[in-house]
Amino acid sequence: MEWKKIRRWLILLLLAADLILAGNIARQLWQQRSIAHTAAENAVTVAAARGIELQLEDVLAMPQKNGAIRIGRDPAAERAAAEKLLGKADVTEPGGGVVIYASDAGELSFRRGGAVEIRLHGAEYSDGESIRSRLAAGGLSMKDASVEVSSGGITLIQSYQKQPVFNCRLACTAETGDLAVRGRWLMGETGEENAAGKPRAQLVLALCDLMESLELRRVEGLRAGYVLQSEDAQSMVLVPVWEIRTGSDTLYLSALTGKQVIF
Repeated sequence: MEWKKIRRWLILLLLAADLILAGNIARQLWQQRSIAHTAAENAVTVAAARGIELQLEDVLAMPQKNGAIRIGRDPAAERAAAEKLLGKADVTEPGGGVVIYASDAGELSFRRGGAVEIRLHGAEYSDGESIRSRLAAGGLSMKDASVEVSSGGITLIQSYQKQPVFNCRLACTAETGDLAVRGRWLMGETGEENAAGKPRAQLVLALCDLMESLELRRVEGLRAGYVLQSEDAQSMVLVPVWEIRTGSDTLYLSALTGKQVIF
Protein backbone atom coordinates (compact mmCIF):
# COMPACT_ATOMS: atom_id res chain seq x y z
CA MET A 1 0.00 0.00 0.00
CA GLU A 2 2.80 2.41 0.88
CA TRP A 3 4.59 1.69 -2.39
CA LYS A 4 1.43 2.56 -4.41
CA LYS A 5 1.25 5.94 -2.66
CA ILE A 6 4.94 6.60 -3.27
CA ARG A 7 4.61 5.67 -6.95
CA ARG A 8 1.59 7.94 -7.31
CA TRP A 9 3.51 10.85 -5.77
CA LEU A 10 6.51 10.18 -8.02
CA ILE A 11 4.26 10.27 -11.08
CA LEU A 12 2.71 13.55 -9.92
CA LEU A 13 6.17 15.04 -9.34
CA LEU A 14 7.30 13.98 -12.82
CA LEU A 15 4.17 15.48 -14.39
CA ALA A 16 4.76 18.71 -12.46
CA ALA A 17 8.37 18.81 -13.66
CA ASP A 18 7.23 18.28 -17.26
CA LEU A 19 4.69 21.10 -16.96
CA ILE A 20 7.32 23.45 -15.53
CA LEU A 21 9.74 22.54 -18.34
CA ALA A 22 7.06 23.02 -21.01
CA GLY A 23 6.16 26.38 -19.47
CA ASN A 24 9.80 27.49 -19.55
CA ILE A 25 10.16 26.47 -23.18
CA ALA A 26 6.93 28.26 -24.13
CA ARG A 27 8.09 31.39 -22.30
CA GLN A 28 11.46 31.32 -24.08
CA LEU A 29 9.80 30.92 -27.48
CA TRP A 30 7.43 33.78 -26.71
CA GLN A 31 10.36 35.97 -25.65
CA GLN A 32 12.27 35.12 -28.84
CA ARG A 33 9.25 35.96 -31.00
CA SER A 34 8.68 39.17 -29.07
CA ILE A 35 12.31 40.22 -29.51
CA ALA A 36 12.22 39.36 -33.23
CA HIS A 37 8.95 41.29 -33.67
CA THR A 38 10.36 44.35 -31.89
CA ALA A 39 13.55 44.18 -33.97
CA ALA A 40 11.47 44.09 -37.17
CA GLU A 41 9.40 47.06 -36.02
CA ASN A 42 12.54 49.03 -35.23
CA ALA A 43 14.08 48.17 -38.60
CA VAL A 44 10.95 49.33 -40.46
CA THR A 45 11.03 52.56 -38.44
CA VAL A 46 14.66 53.09 -39.47
CA ALA A 47 13.71 52.40 -43.10
CA ALA A 48 10.96 55.05 -42.92
CA ALA A 49 13.45 57.54 -41.49
CA ARG A 50 15.69 56.84 -44.48
CA GLY A 51 12.80 57.46 -46.86
CA ILE A 52 12.10 53.81 -47.74
CA GLU A 53 8.40 52.92 -47.74
CA LEU A 54 8.03 49.40 -46.38
CA GLN A 55 5.09 47.60 -44.74
CA LEU A 56 5.70 45.93 -41.38
CA GLU A 57 3.32 43.05 -42.17
CA ASP A 58 5.39 42.23 -45.28
CA VAL A 59 8.55 42.05 -43.18
CA LEU A 60 6.89 39.91 -40.50
CA ALA A 61 5.82 37.46 -43.22
CA MET A 62 9.49 36.79 -44.01
CA PRO A 63 11.34 33.94 -42.20
CA GLN A 64 13.23 35.12 -39.12
CA LYS A 65 16.21 33.21 -40.52
CA ASN A 66 16.52 31.08 -43.63
CA GLY A 67 19.61 28.95 -44.29
CA ALA A 68 21.30 27.83 -47.48
CA ILE A 69 20.61 24.28 -48.67
CA ARG A 70 23.25 22.11 -50.35
CA ILE A 71 21.80 19.65 -52.87
CA GLY A 72 23.69 17.15 -54.99
CA ARG A 73 22.69 15.85 -58.40
CA ASP A 74 20.68 12.66 -58.40
CA PRO A 75 21.85 10.41 -61.27
CA ALA A 76 19.31 7.74 -60.36
CA ALA A 77 16.46 10.24 -60.63
CA GLU A 78 17.85 11.49 -63.94
CA ARG A 79 17.99 7.96 -65.39
CA ALA A 80 14.49 7.19 -64.12
CA ALA A 81 13.12 10.34 -65.75
CA ALA A 82 14.78 9.44 -69.05
CA GLU A 83 13.25 5.95 -68.96
CA LYS A 84 9.77 7.30 -68.22
CA LEU A 85 9.89 10.04 -70.84
CA LEU A 86 11.84 8.32 -73.60
CA GLY A 87 11.64 4.60 -72.97
CA LYS A 88 14.82 2.70 -73.83
CA ALA A 89 17.38 5.36 -74.68
CA ASP A 90 21.03 5.64 -75.71
CA VAL A 91 23.23 7.47 -73.21
CA THR A 92 26.08 9.84 -74.08
CA GLU A 93 28.37 11.51 -71.56
CA PRO A 94 30.61 14.02 -73.38
CA GLY A 95 32.10 15.31 -70.11
CA GLY A 96 31.69 18.26 -67.78
CA GLY A 97 28.75 16.65 -66.03
CA VAL A 98 26.66 16.51 -69.22
CA VAL A 99 24.47 13.41 -69.69
CA ILE A 100 22.38 13.07 -72.87
CA TYR A 101 19.62 10.48 -73.41
CA ALA A 102 18.14 9.91 -76.87
CA SER A 103 15.54 7.56 -78.35
CA ASP A 104 12.89 7.57 -81.06
CA ALA A 105 10.61 9.38 -78.56
CA GLY A 106 12.93 12.37 -78.22
CA GLU A 107 15.94 13.68 -76.32
CA LEU A 108 16.71 14.62 -72.73
CA SER A 109 19.89 16.17 -71.34
CA PHE A 110 21.03 17.07 -67.84
CA ARG A 111 23.89 19.49 -67.26
CA ARG A 112 25.63 21.27 -64.41
CA GLY A 113 23.70 23.84 -62.41
CA GLY A 114 20.42 21.98 -62.84
CA ALA A 115 20.19 22.76 -66.57
CA VAL A 116 17.65 20.55 -68.35
CA GLU A 117 16.63 20.25 -72.01
CA ILE A 118 13.79 18.01 -73.15
CA ARG A 119 12.31 17.40 -76.58
CA LEU A 120 9.40 14.99 -76.92
CA HIS A 121 8.45 14.08 -80.49
CA GLY A 122 4.81 14.33 -81.41
CA ALA A 123 3.85 15.60 -77.96
CA GLU A 124 1.26 18.36 -78.10
CA TYR A 125 -0.13 19.93 -74.93
CA SER A 126 -2.45 22.89 -74.92
CA ASP A 127 -1.92 24.28 -71.42
CA GLY A 128 0.49 24.47 -68.49
CA GLU A 129 -1.39 22.00 -66.35
CA SER A 130 -1.18 19.25 -68.96
CA ILE A 131 2.54 19.90 -69.43
CA ARG A 132 3.11 19.85 -65.69
CA SER A 133 1.21 16.56 -65.39
CA ARG A 134 3.20 15.02 -68.24
CA LEU A 135 6.56 16.03 -66.73
CA ALA A 136 5.46 14.89 -63.26
CA ALA A 137 4.55 11.50 -64.71
CA GLY A 138 7.98 11.54 -66.34
CA GLY A 139 9.75 11.79 -63.00
CA LEU A 140 10.40 15.53 -62.65
CA SER A 141 9.42 16.84 -59.23
CA MET A 142 6.39 19.09 -59.69
CA LYS A 143 5.40 19.38 -56.02
CA ASP A 144 4.14 22.94 -55.42
CA ALA A 145 5.38 23.98 -58.88
CA SER A 146 3.50 26.95 -60.32
CA VAL A 147 2.46 27.66 -63.90
CA GLU A 148 3.03 31.07 -65.49
CA VAL A 149 1.37 31.90 -68.80
CA SER A 150 2.50 34.91 -70.81
CA SER A 151 2.74 36.06 -74.40
CA GLY A 152 6.12 34.32 -74.54
CA GLY A 153 4.61 30.93 -73.72
CA ILE A 154 4.22 28.66 -70.71
CA THR A 155 6.73 28.61 -67.87
CA LEU A 156 6.91 26.22 -64.90
CA ILE A 157 8.48 27.55 -61.70
CA GLN A 158 9.84 25.10 -59.15
CA SER A 159 9.38 25.30 -55.37
CA TYR A 160 11.48 23.88 -52.54
CA GLN A 161 9.83 23.45 -49.15
CA LYS A 162 6.89 25.51 -50.47
CA GLN A 163 9.12 28.47 -51.37
CA PRO A 164 9.78 29.38 -55.02
CA VAL A 165 13.20 28.80 -56.55
CA PHE A 166 13.23 31.93 -58.66
CA ASN A 167 15.72 30.76 -61.30
CA CYS A 168 14.49 27.15 -61.52
CA ARG A 169 12.16 27.70 -64.45
CA LEU A 170 11.24 25.61 -67.46
CA ALA A 171 10.17 27.37 -70.65
CA CYS A 172 7.76 25.12 -72.57
CA THR A 173 7.06 25.64 -76.27
CA ALA A 174 5.64 23.69 -79.21
CA GLU A 175 8.16 23.32 -82.02
CA THR A 176 7.17 21.59 -85.27
CA GLY A 177 4.89 19.17 -83.47
CA ASP A 178 7.33 18.53 -80.62
CA LEU A 179 7.22 19.70 -77.03
CA ALA A 180 10.44 21.56 -76.20
CA VAL A 181 11.30 22.24 -72.55
CA ARG A 182 14.39 24.21 -71.52
CA GLY A 183 15.64 25.72 -68.29
CA ARG A 184 16.83 24.67 -64.84
CA TRP A 185 15.22 22.14 -62.51
CA LEU A 186 16.24 20.30 -59.36
CA MET A 187 15.95 16.54 -59.63
CA GLY A 188 17.09 15.92 -56.04
CA GLU A 189 14.43 16.78 -53.45
CA THR A 190 16.46 16.58 -50.25
CA GLY A 191 19.43 18.59 -49.04
CA GLU A 192 21.20 19.74 -45.92
CA GLU A 193 21.50 23.21 -44.46
CA ASN A 194 25.09 24.39 -44.58
CA ALA A 195 24.96 28.14 -43.84
CA ALA A 196 22.66 30.27 -41.71
CA GLY A 197 21.04 33.42 -43.00
CA LYS A 198 21.03 36.87 -41.43
CA PRO A 199 18.26 37.91 -39.02
CA ARG A 200 15.22 39.55 -40.56
CA ALA A 201 15.92 42.98 -39.07
CA GLN A 202 19.45 43.04 -40.52
CA LEU A 203 18.07 42.21 -43.95
CA VAL A 204 15.69 45.16 -43.75
CA LEU A 205 18.68 47.46 -43.28
CA ALA A 206 20.49 45.75 -46.16
CA LEU A 207 17.33 46.24 -48.25
CA CYS A 208 17.48 49.96 -47.46
CA ASP A 209 21.10 50.14 -48.63
CA LEU A 210 20.19 48.41 -51.91
CA MET A 211 17.14 50.60 -52.52
CA GLU A 212 19.11 53.79 -51.86
CA SER A 213 21.91 52.71 -54.21
CA LEU A 214 19.33 52.28 -56.98
CA GLU A 215 17.40 55.44 -56.04
CA LEU A 216 14.26 53.45 -55.30
CA ARG A 217 11.94 54.38 -52.44
CA ARG A 218 8.85 52.18 -52.36
CA VAL A 219 8.65 48.43 -51.68
CA GLU A 220 5.37 47.10 -53.03
CA GLY A 221 5.87 43.51 -51.93
CA LEU A 222 8.26 40.99 -50.41
CA ARG A 223 8.49 37.24 -50.93
CA ALA A 224 10.92 34.69 -49.55
CA GLY A 225 12.45 32.06 -51.80
CA TYR A 226 15.68 30.64 -53.15
CA VAL A 227 18.13 31.12 -56.00
CA LEU A 228 20.00 28.06 -57.28
CA GLN A 229 23.75 28.47 -57.60
CA SER A 230 26.15 25.85 -58.95
CA GLU A 231 29.56 25.19 -57.41
CA ASP A 232 30.65 22.35 -59.69
CA ALA A 233 29.22 19.77 -62.07
CA GLN A 234 27.69 17.64 -59.33
CA SER A 235 26.60 19.92 -56.47
CA MET A 236 24.42 22.99 -56.09
CA VAL A 237 23.38 25.39 -53.36
CA LEU A 238 19.96 26.93 -52.80
CA VAL A 239 20.67 30.44 -51.54
CA PRO A 240 17.80 32.00 -49.53
CA VAL A 241 16.74 35.36 -50.93
CA TRP A 242 14.14 38.06 -50.55
CA GLU A 243 12.29 39.01 -53.71
CA ILE A 244 11.68 42.77 -53.56
CA ARG A 245 9.01 44.19 -55.86
CA THR A 246 9.25 47.94 -56.36
CA GLY A 247 6.75 48.41 -59.17
CA SER A 248 9.36 49.23 -61.77
CA ASP A 249 11.89 46.57 -60.79
CA THR A 250 12.16 43.19 -59.11
CA LEU A 251 15.27 42.77 -56.99
CA TYR A 252 16.72 39.80 -55.15
CA LEU A 253 18.55 40.18 -51.85
CA SER A 254 20.69 37.35 -50.48
CA ALA A 255 19.65 36.36 -46.95
CA LEU A 256 23.24 35.11 -46.43
CA THR A 257 25.20 38.22 -47.40
CA GLY A 258 22.63 41.01 -47.53
CA LYS A 259 23.86 41.77 -51.08
CA GLN A 260 21.95 41.86 -54.37
CA VAL A 261 21.72 38.59 -56.29
CA ILE A 262 21.55 38.84 -60.07
CA PHE A 263 20.75 35.84 -62.28
